[in-house]
Amino acid sequence: AQLALSFTVFGAAFFARPVGSLLLARLGDKYGTKVAIETSIILMGTSSFALGCLPSFKTAGISAPIMLIILRIIQGLSVGGQYIST
Repeated sequence: AQLALSFTVFGAAFFARPVGSLLLARLGDKYGTKVAIETSIILMGTSSFALGCLPSFKTAGISAPIMLIILRIIQGLSVGGQYIST
C-alpha cells in the first residue's frame, strides 16, 4: 500500500506536466518567452526549496503529505512549462 501511495505522488507530478505546458505556453504567447521561462524557473526553485523544508509526518501530521503532493504538482507544472518554453 505504501508503494502505491509513493507512485501516486510521482504520478500526480507527471500528469501535471501537460497542464503546465498549456498554462505557461499561454503565458509565453501573451507576455513573451522570457516571462514564461522565468516563471517556470521561479516555480521550480521555490517548490524545490519548500520540499527541502517540509516537516515530517510526525511533526505536521496529515498536512505533511498533502503539502508534498501540492509541491510535487507545482514542480510538474514547472517542468511542463520548461519543455514548451525552450
